[in-house]
Amino acid sequence: MTKKEMRALFREKAAALSGEYKKEASMKIQEIFLNSEEFLSAESVFVYISSDNEPSTVEIIKEALALGKRVYVPKCIKKGIMEAVRLTNETVLVEGYMGLKEPEFSKETVRGNIDVSVIPCMSCSADGKRLGHGGGFYDRFLFFNETKKICLCFGKMLSLDIEVEEHDIPMDTVITEDGFICN
Repeated sequence: MTKKEMRALFREKAAALSGEYKKEASMKIQEIFLNSEEFLSAESVFVYISSDNEPSTVEIIKEALALGKRVYVPKCIKKGIMEAVRLTNETVLVEGYMGLKEPEFSKETVRGNIDVSVIPCMSCSADGKRLGHGGGFYDRFLFFNETKKICLCFGKMLSLDIEVEEHDIPMDTVITEDGFICN
């Protein structure tokens, strides 16, 4: 199955997930991440701002800010290119690329070392292969940033295997509502 066909399949699967399942699974996934050594020891965290069909990151962002961690979120600059911009409690979020929420403006960006990055997916395999949304934003970003890569994935969206290409960056860890899956 091609990546395009897999994305279509997982879009349908995601749309069929109940709101109750997504809410409960998201809370468990966030709790697991927030109690992880990777998060607790991190001074800087890069995290996606979740949309309806992804595990929520709301509590992760709130807790990271409350603990005084440097929090960075994606801001799309142009097709396929994003930057990690600093998020604070005062940051105004607006609708950006593809309707995703992103900071309206940020003076501070980071490139290089980020302690831990929380990455979204449409699906992920147990060995860390990730099926993204198809824009290549995260693979390009991760290529230039040394970081611990943690993918959040609903358990019902896991795959046995995902076709990868040379430029695809594998995840170090996958977290579902059932716990850690490490490769």
